[in-house]
This record gives sequence, structure tokens and C-alpha cells, in this order.
Amino acid sequence: VRRELMDGAGFAQIRNFPVHRYTRRQIATAYWGLGTYLGTAVMQNAQGHMMGHEKDLGFDRDDPASRNYQTSQDSDFHAERCDIVSLLCLQPARRGGELRLVSSIALYNEMLKRRPDLVAEMVKPLYRDRRGEVPDGKEPWYTLPMFCFQNGYLSVRGGGMFVKSAQRFAEV
Repeated sequence: VRRELMDGAGFAQIRNFPVHRYTRRQIATAYWGLGTYLGTAVMQNAQGHMMGHEKDLGFDRDDPASRNYQTSQDSDFHAERCDIVSLLCLQPARRGGELRLVSSIALYNEMLKRRPDLVAEMVKPLYRDRRGEVPDGKEPWYTLPMFCFQNGYLSVRGGGMFVKSAQRFAEV
């Protein structure tokens, strides 16, 4: 699975994780174990959460203090802040809940072919909104390119919504 993630298609699907057989704590422990076998856990948010829940808490994604995973609204294509992302469905949604994936490498290659001028801009730092998760002593925004290379791998940090909402700051 790790080879497929890093050097193959970039994603893998593991089916039939036995969520109905175990308690929530047992599921979380097993899921954590699988995740740490594949990589190193990183914080999910400013509160230091290492594992989070995607659940509609009634928030509006246009509210800068909310996160899209706390709403029932569709999510834009984005890239997470880590190399490997995993999701485990504990309870399917009554409606919606579809997951759409796109290869960031295929996207980069297509942009390089069609619009190298845009790729040149996307490797420059872009302002991004922290959306209410501001570490002590930091600004409510930060800069990071969309495309960069590390150890021979393309790293993509999407998040157009965060780039757009950073425009609300006078300094940006």
C-alpha cells in the first residue's frame, strides 16, 4: 500500500474495515495502528488533534472560523497538509458523501504542458488564510507555494478557498 501511495497511483482503497464489529475506541486504535504503519502522524489543526472527524456540525463553509469538514456543503478540490491522507467511514451519509480524487501529479504535468506560465506562478509563495487557527505570535495568514519539490517528490498544497479567503486581510 505504501509503495502504491508514494510511487504508484497515489491512492489506495482498503475495503471492509470491520467498523460494526468493534467499539469506537477499538476502531480508532486499529485505524491509528494502520496509519502509523504507513507513515508518521501529524497534527490536524491548531488544537493539536492527531485524528479528526468529518461531521456536519451545522457550520457554514463561508465563515472564516469554520472548516469545510464541519459542514454539509460540498468541498472544493484541495490538498491536505501531509503526504498521506486516510479516511475511514464509520457511518455512510444518507445522501451525498461522495469522494472525488484527482492526481496532483497529473494536474501539474497537464498545467506544465498547457500553461507553464501558471506553473511558474504556482511555485511562488501564495497567501493563505489560517481560518481562525492562528498559533501564538503568528499572523492570521501564512505563505506557501502550491507546487514545490522535496526529495525528488512533487508536493502540492492546494486549498483555493484558503487562498481566496486570505484576500480579506489588508496586509495581503
